[in-house]
Amino acid sequence: MENLERPILEGYSLNPSLYLKKAWASFNQEAGTFIGMTLLFFVLQIALSYIPFLSLLSNFVTSCFTAGYYIYLRNMEDSNQQAKQFFDGFLYFKDIFLYLITFLLLLAPVIILILLVALPSTEFIGSFVGAITSDQPALAIENLDFPNLPITFSIGVIILALLAIYLSVSYLFVLPLIVDGKQSFWTAMELSRQTVSQRFLEILAYLIVTIIAFFLVSIVTCFVGALVASPLLYCILFEAYKDVFSQHEANSEDENHLIDQE
Repeated sequence: MENLERPILEGYSLNPSLYLKKAWASFNQEAGTFIGMTLLFFVLQIALSYIPFLSLLSNFVTSCFTAGYYIYLRNMEDSNQQAKQFFDGFLYFKDIFLYLITFLLLLAPVIILILLVALPSTEFIGSFVGAITSDQPALAIENLDFPNLPITFSIGVIILALLAIYLSVSYLFVLPLIVDGKQSFWTAMELSRQTVSQRFLEILAYLIVTIIAFFLVSIVTCFVGALVASPLLYCILFEAYKDVFSQHEANSEDENHLIDQE
């Protein structure tokens, strides 16, 4: 993929309907493989969540699995896809790990401020220490209840949530830039952030609609639909990545080819 800075220098447009159409075509072509691997990943993630300490690595494992979808999708274009490629995201573990650590460090100042606000509460200290040392720290932290904390703590949590949303959207293309664009973690983060910032609100709106649709499908189908919705979501994101970072000429040819097939 040439000139990954092109969307930053020249700008770009988004075509969500085309992404969905092409994503569905890709998913439909390998539906059995996508569903089977997604089910396997769900089982592995559930198993990890019940293993002490390893549950802390769940975000890293999930990111490597997600990267594997992008690798598989890229190989589908050359009809060279193999199921084992879903695990090839782990070949980029260093850059993925450094990306996740950097992401956490960007959140750290707000987290520290929230903790400082809550420090006067001995109830908070005892409950928080107990949560992070439990077998499932993430779940324990989510279930914490501190009725006596000051209002500034709640404000801090809201700020942290907004910052997490901003960073998640800004770094939407980091994983495909690492595994497909062959960029280092920091270059991928900067490329993604600068690219997304040009159309941040538009991308955020599309993501909200897509995620709501994902959860509705999952809930209505008792989460069985997640086996379809989850890989389809990755297909959509990969199509968006290709469209944004590829040359306009290549995108036009792909679109015309898809229209001719119809």
